[in-house]
Amino acid sequence: MNWTFLVMALAIPPGGQPIVTAAIADAQQRFGVQAQATRVERVTWPDMSLGCPAKGMHYPQRTVPGWRIVLSAGARTFEYHAGGTGDPVYCPAGRATPALPDTLT
Repeated sequence: MNWTFLVMALAIPPGGQPIVTAAIADAQQRFGVQAQATRVERVTWPDMSLGCPAKGMHYPQRTVPGWRIVLSAGARTFEYHAGGTGDPVYCPAGRATPALPDTLT
C-alpha cells in the first residue's frame, strides 16, 4: 500500500503536509504500522505542552499555534500534536487535552 497516496487523499491545510508525513513516518517506525491521516487540523494549544502534558510537569503558559493529526491503521488510531512547523509528537490516549480555537485562519 502506498501510504504517500493516502496522505494526499485527505484535504490537508496549507503547510501541514510535512508534519503529516513526519507523523506517518513516526507511526511506522514506532508501531510498525502503515497508517493514514484521517484528521488534520490547525489548532492553538493553550500552553507549551502542545495538548499532551506529562504528569508532574509544568509548562510555560503561552498559546502555541499548531496542529492535531489523527492517524489510523485498521482499528487503531494514533494522535500526534505539533507546534507551528515543529516535529509532531505522539500523544498517547488519555493524555490529550483540548485545544483552543484556531487563530491561524
